[in-house]
Amino acid sequence: MKRRRLGTFTVWEPSNRRERARGLLGRDGLGQHEAMWLSRCRSVHTFGMRFVIDVVMIDRDDQVLGVARMEPRRVLFPRLRTRHIVEVAAGRSAAFTRSLAARTTRDARSSEHQA
Repeated sequence: MKRRRLGTFTVWEPSNRRERARGLLGRDGLGQHEAMWLSRCRSVHTFGMRFVIDVVMIDRDDQVLGVARMEPRRVLFPRLRTRHIVEVAAGRSAAFTRSLAARTTRDARSSEHQA
């Protein structure tokens, strides 16, 4: 799993299908400054998860489209314009978007170094 800095957040990005399929399963939660980045994501689910998350939807231009709160055992099919999904701890989506400091996620990712 790749680990990157995006603003003030440590972002985990799956490197292969197995990591992507596992996602956040088996974890007890996300830290206050942790996120999971899912590129080219058409849907997201919380089956098997033990905690609530906020889902940040991002378009192909890496602009934030919106946020949805997801309880365990739910499925989200985001808007058609959604290209990427970022999962953060419940209530942390505003902090995530603020941490970008008005940059697009693409700007933030390219200006930060991979850890």
